[in-house]
Amino acid sequence: MRRFRFLAIFLSACLTVVTLPLLRRALSLALCGLLFANSSICYDVLGSDSVRAAVSGAEQNSVPERVKDRPQEIAIPPIIRPPSAELPRFIPDDFIVSRQTPYDSGRNEIIVTSPSSDAVQRFWVNLPGEAFQIYELEVTNIPVNNAEDLIEEVNAQTTPAEVQQRLQSFKADFSNNSVSKITLADDTTAEFSATQVVIRQPDGRVAETITRSQSSRIVDIGLAQKSQRKIDELLAQANSDCESNASIELVESASTMKSWSAAIASGWSPDIDWQDALATRLIYQASAALAHTLKEATSGSVALQKVMCKEPVQCGFRRDTRADGISGNQIITDLFQVPPGSDGQFHIVYEFFEIPDRLEISYNGEIKRAFGPESGDGNYSFELSGVEQGFVGIRVIGNPDQNTEWWYEISCSCSTEIASIANAEQANENAIQSEWDYILRVANEFYESNANNSAVSAFAYQMRTLATGSYMNRAEAGGWAGEFTRGSLLVAMRDIEANPDFWSSPPPTNASFSDSSSSFLYYCENAPDITSTDPNETSLRAHDCGFVLAGEHHFDRHLVPAFRSLISERLSAYLGNSCIENLADTIVDEILEIELEHSMLLNSVLIPGLDVIPNTSFSLDPDVYWLTEQVIEFFGDYVGTISGFAGNMISERAIKLRQGTIKSVLQTLLQDGEITQGEFDEISSRVDLD
Repeated sequence: MRRFRFLAIFLSACLTVVTLPLLRRALSLALCGLLFANSSICYDVLGSDSVRAAVSGAEQNSVPERVKDRPQEIAIPPIIRPPSAELPRFIPDDFIVSRQTPYDSGRNEIIVTSPSSDAVQRFWVNLPGEAFQIYELEVTNIPVNNAEDLIEEVNAQTTPAEVQQRLQSFKADFSNNSVSKITLADDTTAEFSATQVVIRQPDGRVAETITRSQSSRIVDIGLAQKSQRKIDELLAQANSDCESNASIELVESASTMKSWSAAIASGWSPDIDWQDALATRLIYQASAALAHTLKEATSGSVALQKVMCKEPVQCGFRRDTRADGISGNQIITDLFQVPPGSDGQFHIVYEFFEIPDRLEISYNGEIKRAFGPESGDGNYSFELSGVEQGFVGIRVIGNPDQNTEWWYEISCSCSTEIASIANAEQANENAIQSEWDYILRVANEFYESNANNSAVSAFAYQMRTLATGSYMNRAEAGGWAGEFTRGSLLVAMRDIEANPDFWSSPPPTNASFSDSSSSFLYYCENAPDITSTDPNETSLRAHDCGFVLAGEHHFDRHLVPAFRSLISERLSAYLGNSCIENLADTIVDEILEIELEHSMLLNSVLIPGLDVIPNTSFSLDPDVYWLTEQVIEFFGDYVGTISGFAGNMISERAIKLRQGTIKSVLQTLLQDGEITQGEFDEISSRVDLD
């Protein structure tokens, strides 16, 4: 009895071992036949691990042992590596990043190559500092999977070589990180929308339109689950938000493309002619290869998210295989950030030691400079002109010898004068003269139309005097001060011309220059009439509150934002400039220069303009004597005359506004992380900001 029982168990086990793989294979083949014969996606979902690995290598996250010891590209001597018979028939699994090249278009081309074959993937993505965006992906030299079978299935009147030619190079365009179009080498296209794909022959004729059916949602659910597992894995490995965002976008794009691949595989019509059927199947092959490419771009030796998010090399940074703990016998790609303010002159120092290596600098798809292959050290100066996007590509091709080591460092030459607002005076003389003509015209019209308007006659007179004096003395003011005067007057005249009702009768203001609004109102009510004659013998009528009210609005609406804008631009010109060794020293020097130019402005333009204001005296009402102390304390010794009030008050306010604006701009730069707390404290200790 025991023997019989043992024999039964043994036979059952044998049958299980033998029949289950057969049943599984039969089920796989049956379902693949229903979906799409010879479809790699069927085998990937339903087949055995060995078949899945042979078809796509999709689950392999590392370079196989047989290619780990092979150099990816070499400096010397050149070695031709024939494709291995052991490689997967569909897509190689040993891709590595071999080059980065920024373009004028604002895109960065990342080239990924297979050292065991001629397969190449070209990704066009965003430059550093921008949100992740993939714009285009080109795949070349990817073999067609079973070209003979495809020809036989659709009874195509063509050859395997012609089929291979149509698919050997194709590209994908992206919109919001999702594939929008696939174009084969012969211009066969597939245009993707949310619900359907339209496949067209090279002449534009529609070959097939495939809509994602409800049944494809089952596949989508499975793919979404797999994608989420992949995303979770990559998020756990991410070192920054940049890496996390790039990983999510790439995996989701790959999942969407794989879903479309399945839809194309199962949705094509067997009733169409062989040309259209072959076009559909080739688009399927491209979509499957594209899905695999996007997925594998996040893994193994590619890890596109890490390449894209690696900090650019800066001036003075040294890339050293020994210090960085990396192998020298590989290709290392970097982006070098060309600093603002550099004059295009660069200096490179490198050391290749005894084993020859090679270094290349590229931009716009071209190698701009190359060094090596050679041994020993190098010390060269060179020029990089026309780099519009601020980055160039750096590639070191390490020697195949595993003992090779190297380092390089790039330093930058700074221009003697960083472009600033001061240079605007020479930028466009015709435009500048046109602005002055406008300022003088509006200022004169404003005074002429309000000469008899007691509310603003004094202010209108002073604005015309200031505009004329600024124009006549613009050379003495010069630099930032001259640009500031012209810029603020331009804004003021545009406001005055656009709002004539407001400026002919300015509304009450809080009079921020005074410690008490009551003292301001007292002055307005008791200000004497001004009787004077300007150079054109036009009577300047009653002053009343016109100068104070309109002047206060001019201060708030024109001068405050002008100071803020121009000082911020002046100081910000030095931020992020790798050429500057001590940012605090540079900003202090710039602030001192601003103060000097502003003093020149006051002495050459403002004070002479104030001299024409009458020296009329006025007295305060004894009934409100308690207000007089506040007024005297604020206005000083000149409280008794209009010219004294104007001269003392306006110049003091101009200096206070300059100091307060500089301090405010520095505080903003500190809050934004543009300068450090130590730099802020050092600047504040060396410059009077109160």
